Amino acid sequence: MQSSDKQAFLKTLVTLSELFGKPMSAAIQVMYFDALQDIDATVLARAMNAAARGCQFMPKPSELRTLAVGDDETHTELAWMGFKQALGRVGAYKSLVTHDPALGETITAMFGSWPSACSSDFSQEMWASKRKEFGRIYRVMRGRALDGSRYLPGIVERENAGRADWAKYTEIGTVGQDGTVRLLTAAEAEQERTVLAVQAGAPTPVSRLLHLVEPKPEERDSTA
Repeated sequence: MQSSDKQAFLKTLVTLSELFGKPMSAAIQVMYFDALQDIDATVLARAMNAAARGCQFMPKPSELRTLAVGDDETHTELAWMGFKQALGRVGAYKSLVTHDPALGETITAMFGSWPSACSSDFSQEMWASKRKEFGRIYRVMRGRALDGSRYLPGIVERENAGRADWAKYTEIGTVGQDGTVRLLTAAEAEQERTVLAVQAGAPTPVSRLLHLVEPKPEERDSTA
């Protein structure tokens, strides 16, 4: 939420508290706002409507947060499923965009690069162990409240990055916030690069693209 959303949020919160017969002081109202300020106002409004329909008691801030964005394990499982599906559908040769920044950072922290992740050949028991490691790192990354998408170059992009027309040799797959994996058309891929470049402050869609997907060594080390 933005500060401009505060009055509307507090008005809905007071109405919700009265619905449950639990009027709250101004100080408690401010505590609710401070605890939930990082959540989009529209998403939070839907959560309060859901609470009015389905809750028996006035929800605490943590309960409203769960209604709004789900619990940590739900997000972790969606990210893991998206990652495993992308290994098969996207593969090492294509580049990958993760719209959940925590997922992209987790892949980089665990494997170093997208091709390295794809080339991992683990037994079923090792994958179970990796799932636990993934969950631990992913929760740390989510706790950092990261913004934007993450772009992980594949083998084709790495081998053609020195060419002026390298982009046309690169296919891209995406993992959505809900774990859904898609393979993009050429036009969609170019649009995705443009959005990423704007997020990074690049003057053109491709001029700084490789710069923004490769973490600095000290940043990679800090995630271990």
